[in-house]
Amino acid sequence: MSMLKLDLPATVKQFAQREFIGEQLKWAHRPPARAAFIGALVIWLFALPWTAFALFWEAGVMGLLPSVKSSTGSGRIGMMLFGLPFVLIGLVMMSAPFWAWRTAKNSVWVLTNKRLAIVTAGLRGGMTIKSITANDILSIERSQNDQGIGSLKLVYQSTRDSDGDAKERSDKIDGIADVRAVEAMIRTLKMER
Repeated sequence: MSMLKLDLPATVKQFAQREFIGEQLKWAHRPPARAAFIGALVIWLFALPWTAFALFWEAGVMGLLPSVKSSTGSGRIGMMLFGLPFVLIGLVMMSAPFWAWRTAKNSVWVLTNKRLAIVTAGLRGGMTIKSITANDILSIERSQNDQGIGSLKLVYQSTRDSDGDAKERSDKIDGIADVRAVEAMIRTLKMER
């Protein structure tokens, strides 16, 4: 599939075409934005009561609630300042699904004859590219449904921390139409290197 056929922002297409000059494009994929949004809803569900309580706290400290007697002086200002970071954290958590959607909408996975990369457009026109060479990939985990649509988890590093807990560095590519074929292409690239 050509990157030209993908529905991408023009800046991402232009950057990717310049970045991969001299490389043979084998596969390109845009992550499903809807799936990214839904995946981040867990954070949003946690953020609802968090933000509600933080706003309730601030309203109580400011004396906006009739049933709560507000204190005066520096204690009141201190309590308002104490609650403010909790409100801000709640608002950031509530925006997480929208950021996940935006990132997926402005990203493309590209597999060439030399590497696998993800290109993501930034907020102010900047681009981020993460290149993964075949030697970086330790293992590939595939999950798929009956129609062959699925995801690949690429594991780069697997270690244990000081407590003995397993830690890994990995990326997941979701919504791949023919996931088995893409896995085969990545494994072929790995064997050629």
